[in-house]
Amino acid sequence: MAEEYTQQPRIGPALLVLAVSLMALIYLAMSLSTADPLWFWPRVEAQARRIVIYSQGRCTELTPGMPGYTELNTAINASLSSIEGYFPAWGLSEESLKEARTRYLTIEVFYDAPVQVHSTFRTGRPNTILFPLTGRGSEASLVFFGSDGHYWPGAPKVGGLERIRELVTQMGY
Repeated sequence: MAEEYTQQPRIGPALLVLAVSLMALIYLAMSLSTADPLWFWPRVEAQARRIVIYSQGRCTELTPGMPGYTELNTAINASLSSIEGYFPAWGLSEESLKEARTRYLTIEVFYDAPVQVHSTFRTGRPNTILFPLTGRGSEASLVFFGSDGHYWPGAPKVGGLERIRELVTQMGY
């Protein structure tokens, strides 16, 4: 008499392959949509060439080595490492940019090379970033990215600007 051999279906390995395949597909889709393979790594460590503080028409420029520069650069990096959302309808008109520089408390940061800001949103690679601390967009913690002083449409929302505001206040603004 022939021995009958029955094997139970093995669902575990099939589910594992399915789960890994889905995770890989999600990773690939996010990498393609953000143009950043490290979109999940929310860490910015950029060295600004200069940080400009605008306060009611007064302009102060900080460069590496000046008092307050290191702390402010660190706070800016921390803020850029905490992007929480993206508002595509927001942008800076020439008039809004002029007001940010002459009427409100604003920080404008300039980099030698484009900065990779990792997030789940396509942020591009800005070399100029504007942080409104008062005025348009400041209540929502929006920042504006651009290149060579020309800002792009859309505005990322960062986790907060409190530390930057605190440092600027300590500097007398």
